[in-house]
Amino acid sequence: MKLRRKILNKSVISFLDRNKVSARATTGIIASTAHMLGISPEELHISKSAVNCQRRKIRKEVATSIKEQFAPSAPLVVHWDSKLLPSLTGKQKEDRLAILVTGQDVDKLLAIPPLKDSKGVSQAEAVHDILQEWNLVKKVKCWDFDTTASTTGKVKGCRVVLQKKLNHYVLYLACRHHILELVLGDAYKECLGETTSPEVELFKKFQQNWPEINKSDVKIYSTDQDMKKRLGKDRIKILKFVKTQLKDFQPRKDYKDLLQLILILLDPSATKSITIRAPGVYSHARWMS
Repeated sequence: MKLRRKILNKSVISFLDRNKVSARATTGIIASTAHMLGISPEELHISKSAVNCQRRKIRKEVATSIKEQFAPSAPLVVHWDSKLLPSLTGKQKEDRLAILVTGQDVDKLLAIPPLKDSKGVSQAEAVHDILQEWNLVKKVKCWDFDTTASTTGKVKGCRVVLQKKLNHYVLYLACRHHILELVLGDAYKECLGETTSPEVELFKKFQQNWPEINKSDVKIYSTDQDMKKRLGKDRIKILKFVKTQLKDFQPRKDYKDLLQLILILLDPSATKSITIRAPGVYSHARWMS
């Protein structure tokens, strides 16, 4: 028994979990290795159930240790988002809620618990339970969320229910991507008309014909007299801003792509050093990317 515990220690269990090695495969690996080292597998008392038992024990010890050591002093922002993911058995799908906190020198994933449904009340209960489990309720000062109805509903939305459970004021930080998608979506409808299609047909056609498009034949701002007149002296300011931002690290590739496209439009010499990438997602749900 002692020998088995020495083999199935924290380091080994962590490695097996990271590499998704099953309990059955683990049993075979340990038994074969023991035999090669001259140790009888019977001495180890190794079995599939013993491996599972030790794994659960180690995981619990590690989880408890992480929670005890996590004691941030800075105010925290709570982020959550639900996704439909395959269940642990892989035979069906289930709603899971990713919950994490950020702050000064803090970026911590707390849990990804399953939900009975995707309603705002269920999400609020899950977030509150996890915050209590980690003893972080009083340290939460704001939260970041998407703009779906289950989150922003004024009666049973997750943010409303969660606010009541926390029993203190919290700053709302709605996702900038979701907000800007609504604004840009309306701008698109105003310019190109409304559509009932789940996809942006213009972008879809553009992506499908991408291989036939001559990417080197780029027309700059000066070929359009109206744009040239509108930009005027602001062109220099915009170029300066874009070049400064491109020198900095951009955490998202779509931000960098936008800056590069602006640079190509306003600076003819930039077309040689920048490659225009193929369009990405074009559904209405994520078309801004």
